[in-house]
Amino acid sequence: MGSELPFARSHGLVCRAYIEHGMQSLPQPVKLYYMGPMFRRERPQKGRYRQFYQIGAEVLAAATLRD
Repeated sequence: MGSELPFARSHGLVCRAYIEHGMQSLPQPVKLYYMGPMFRRERPQKGRYRQFYQIGAEVLAAATLRD
């Protein structure tokens, strides 16, 4: 499998959105959730479907440096 993910949507999208939309300037911690269809990249086993739904929650906070 290497660096490829077994599904099309990555959990890294949450971290990317946090940085891209400047959420580090919001009051911390930032609480996010996501839900929606995902698709298996590999051929599904018998009785399983390519598309499935996933719900997730993330709590992110900007790191602070202390002296």
